[in-house]
Amino acid sequence: MRNVSHSIVKEDILLARVLREVPAEEGFYIDVGANDPDIDSVTKLFYDRGWRGINIEPSPHWWRRLEEVRTRDFNLNVAISDQRGTALLYDHPQGGLGTLLESLAQRHADRLGLVTHPTDVVTMPLSDVIRKYSPKVVHFLKVDVEGFEERVLRGMDFAECRPWVLCIEATEPNMLHVSTHERWESMLLSSGYHFAQFDSVNRWYLADEKRDLLVRFANVVDDYVSYHYVKEIRRLRNYVAELQTTLAELRRN
Repeated sequence: MRNVSHSIVKEDILLARVLREVPAEEGFYIDVGANDPDIDSVTKLFYDRGWRGINIEPSPHWWRRLEEVRTRDFNLNVAISDQRGTALLYDHPQGGLGTLLESLAQRHADRLGLVTHPTDVVTMPLSDVIRKYSPKVVHFLKVDVEGFEERVLRGMDFAECRPWVLCIEATEPNMLHVSTHERWESMLLSSGYHFAQFDSVNRWYLADEKRDLLVRFANVVDDYVSYHYVKEIRRLRNYVAELQTTLAELRRN
């Protein structure tokens, strides 16, 4: 059966290949900036296979959606930073562009006409979350926090917890030609992580002790289809079924 990709640039397909030997009952992920549990989700493919993990989402709207459908997961309505406290989230419930950066929220307003809703959120370091909720082995960590990646990574103790694979958004939101990894990559390299590839949005890293998995990156022969394609096929099939029903009724009359 072909895999269905739910993520934006097929991150889930790459992860499925790299981590193909991990038993589903042992698989564990951490998703910082989880957003919608289905659409553009890096973790849905794994959840459907029986994995579990931690979804961290400061937007109350998206956190409630996660709570509804990700019943095996830990779903946390907090923001990850390098400090414990509170912060102002410029929330955008209709999309994935909510941010903790006022300057970025203003740029979205100026360029996209995006209306945000400032909301107070609790902040905590990622290490605090891991100590409370995570098992010993984390197979992948994904970070997509609209410009706040550096602060997230500063709050992570990679000596204490070593996810096998890191997927970190490395471009400015809505500006793919502007890279951001120069601000934080040195932290990963000095923590024993090896750069694997760049997929036009994210930079990928492997823990040094898992560098044997590097040969599984950058494969163009994966057998998969996009979730958006599957969704459109379902819509068309439903439409055809409705037409057939209408035609049958007309013939009876």
